[in-house]
This record gives sequence, structure tokens and C-alpha cells, in this order.
Amino acid sequence: MRIVQLAVFMRMENDLQKPILQALLVADRVYTDRDSGKKIIAGVLRKIRYFVSDVAAGGDSAGDTKSEVDVEKTKSKLALGGVSSTGPTPFIYLSLTEIYGTQDFLVRYVNIETDTAKFERTIQIASDSPIETIEKVFPLPELPVGDSSVYAVELIWQDETLGSFRIVFEKVANPQHGDKNDNI
Repeated sequence: MRIVQLAVFMRMENDLQKPILQALLVADRVYTDRDSGKKIIAGVLRKIRYFVSDVAAGGDSAGDTKSEVDVEKTKSKLALGGVSSTGPTPFIYLSLTEIYGTQDFLVRYVNIETDTAKFERTIQIASDSPIETIEKVFPLPELPVGDSSVYAVELIWQDETLGSFRIVFEKVANPQHGDKNDNI
């Protein structure tokens, strides 16, 4: 009986141990090799360049275009480098260890300058053994394009940030209106 009580006490103490975040990445794609189970992470995002068009897309066949621009929607549709509201959303890759049982984590996408969360998602991660490495991959919602600013995807456990992945948004000139000799 004493051994069972000791095991239960040790388990309760271990539930309070902080998990170790080994990796947190945001990428265009994360593939899993069927034979080996290895993860292939492609297109890691660290900087998203975007431009603002003078006119939003969506005119009719007669050539009419919208006279007012919804800047936030236009920016997200015109982000360069594969991040688009009409295309696939990016993925998050997590690798953790020292997880005892089932733990709740919070994933936040936050503007670092204003500490404003654009979205949050609670996830549960379970492990049979604290020495096991747990890998999780899941799609993120469309990343809202901000004004030239720095955002972060954060992983939080019991109100403590375990790690973050920063993404810089950089406004660039509209590539359609650039110098005609740019490609020379």
C-alpha cells in the first residue's frame, strides 16, 4: 500500500513539472514520411512580405472594379511567398518532451508590439512516458497580415510561455508597378 501511495504522490508532483519544448516552427507544409515517420518541414516562415494594391480584386467581366479597398483583406490576399487567403494556410510543428499524462497548452498568434492576440487555440497533448518525444502538426488559421510589424506564435503552458516563433511582416512596393528594368 505504501508503494502505491508513493507512486501516486510522485505522479502528482510530476504533473506539475514543466514540459520541454524542443521545437516550434511555422511552415508552408509539414509532410510525414510513411515508412520512417520522419517529418519533412518545407517553407519555414520567418518573414512575410506584402504589398497593398490600389484596387481590390473582384471586378466583374465588364472591367468594373471596387472603388473602395478593404485594406486588411487586400493585404492578406496580396502577401508574397505562399501565404494567401485564397491558398493553403501555414502549419505549426511542435516537438515536446517531459510531458506527464495529458497536458493543456495554449497556442497564440500575437502582435509583439501591442501584445494583442489575433487568435488563440487550446490543444491537449498526451504522453505515456515523460522521456517520449511528442511531435504535433496542425494547420493554423490564415495569418492576418499586419502593418509592418512583428508577430509571434507562442506556446503557453500553465500561463508560462514555453517558446515562440517570430514572423516579421514587411511592406514592399507593388511588384506590378516596379521598374521595368528590374529583371535585367
